[in-house]
Amino acid sequence: MQVLVIGYGSIGKRHAHILQSLGCQVVLVTAQQVTEFTCYASIIEALSNESIQYVIIANPTALHYEALLLLIQCDYRGVVLVEKPLFSFIEKLPDHHIAAILVAYNLRFHPLLIQARKIIENSKLITFSTYVGQYLPDWRKHTDYRHCYSAKKELGGGVLRDLSHELDYALWFCGPAQSIAATGGRLSELEINSDDVYAVLMTCVACPVVNIQVNYLERQPRREISMNTNKNTILVDLITGKLFVDGKLHNEVTDGIAQTYLTQHKALLRKQFDLFCSYGEGEAVMKLIGNIEEVAKTNEWI
Repeated sequence: MQVLVIGYGSIGKRHAHILQSLGCQVVLVTAQQVTEFTCYASIIEALSNESIQYVIIANPTALHYEALLLLIQCDYRGVVLVEKPLFSFIEKLPDHHIAAILVAYNLRFHPLLIQARKIIENSKLITFSTYVGQYLPDWRKHTDYRHCYSAKKELGGGVLRDLSHELDYALWFCGPAQSIAATGGRLSELEINSDDVYAVLMTCVACPVVNIQVNYLERQPRREISMNTNKNTILVDLITGKLFVDGKLHNEVTDGIAQTYLTQHKALLRKQFDLFCSYGEGEAVMKLIGNIEEVAKTNEWI
């Protein structure tokens, strides 16, 4: 299968090498000088010269919409995987013939999250709390954090979009948001112009108390989920790869997050789309981001 990866930053490189390892013929759209893969200067040029069946959009978030418009303009009819989040802001696509547009919220493929969903499927979810934080200067080795897209609001950076995995899986577990309160924004002394911390409180269709905290500040990385149901207390630690039920270790995995990228692509190549974030679900995350930003400014529930 021929696969086009649009963008060759850190995440584009990861996608390209995983797909190459799975036997795909990978081509790139990038301005970089790359000898390992065939490269094109534009999406139109790549689609004119290759028989592309699968496209990954991995350029900066602010360019995702433009990339999709170009694919539609070229009448591309295969599958598209858009890196998270879907867009910088809610956008409307024209009519098209793209077979499927999916969003790369790969944590849906984490074995501990899949197992946690199975544990609670016959229970009433009462509280759901998630916390994720990592110090932005430590994110990308050999890269000045001040120059990466995460630091730049105009490129679609900011913690709310960068760590929108937590928003996606909160909706995946808890259902659509019914009411929202939030506080946050750019509050630290990091040399960025994007938001660096948010705290969100929601009520959702399937859970009355949902709490989400995301930040670029945590010098000791954390990524945890805690759930209380009418039957159990479940804790998932995505850093250590451990799942606890009622205080007892229930399962442990190694390199769980890293493996989600591989599992995600294997599922897509087999056209098994059930676990993926759909285009509509990706839009719901974008709507939630917009609502969080709005209520953080007004200090009102919506």
